[in-house]
Amino acid sequence: MVGLLREHCYFTRYLYKLGLVKSNESDRCQQASVMASHVFCDCETMVALRYRHLGWQIMKPGDQEKISVNWILHFV
Repeated sequence: MVGLLREHCYFTRYLYKLGLVKSNESDRCQQASVMASHVFCDCETMVALRYRHLGWQIMKPGDQEKISVNWILHFV
């Protein structure tokens, strides 16, 4: 959970920085530098999942702090 909220988890941007993938572009939405905040807030392909699991269609950075840890883990 700490890794997720601190951007140190297996999102494309982090894997690219570690040299484990050739591109920092998302497979899902083709956005560059995908990180946790993108998935929580910006990714248009995640709108339905965000709403189903978190109750939010659109989020701003920091909104995930208002959500139960259990809900966030279920979303992920």
